[in-house]
Amino acid sequence: PAQRAPSQRLATRRRTRAARSSEHSMFCFCCDDGAEKNSEVIGETTAPARAVVSSVAASAAATTKEEPAAEPAPAEKPVEPTPAGFCIVFKQGAEEKPCYFQRKPLGFKFLQKTPLLVTTVNAGSHAEELGVVVGMEIVAIGGERAGAKSYEELWGEIRTGAGALS
Repeated sequence: PAQRAPSQRLATRRRTRAARSSEHSMFCFCCDDGAEKNSEVIGETTAPARAVVSSVAASAAATTKEEPAAEPAPAEKPVEPTPAGFCIVFKQGAEEKPCYFQRKPLGFKFLQKTPLLVTTVNAGSHAEELGVVVGMEIVAIGGERAGAKSYEELWGEIRTGAGALS
């Protein structure tokens, strides 16, 4: 048989897709030239699918072979919203705890040397509400790691971040 022009093949594909999508617009169908092993993917489960074949699709399958459908992208883990406020990350043991301060006074004191270790948490303070305890180390301020920064640099970052709070 004579081959169809590219524009005819494209029109046939569009009609085939339209026929499939008019009845099953929410599902993805895969087929291997009309075999009975069609499947319909719904979330993470697989259920038998109904074959939807029009006369146009049958004639297109006989003369042309469609390109395989691209695999769907893996589901991404939903991004959790970042709480509002000034973030200071504290470390106790191996666990890091981000605390988002939303008002001042912050309510804790720390050593005036690096590493910055919490020495006092005021009773009933915002820091106590957020779970800050004596002995925690400040490892990040405002999204930046403390690393090898000097006490003066870190204190400046805390003053700047806390200054923006009401």
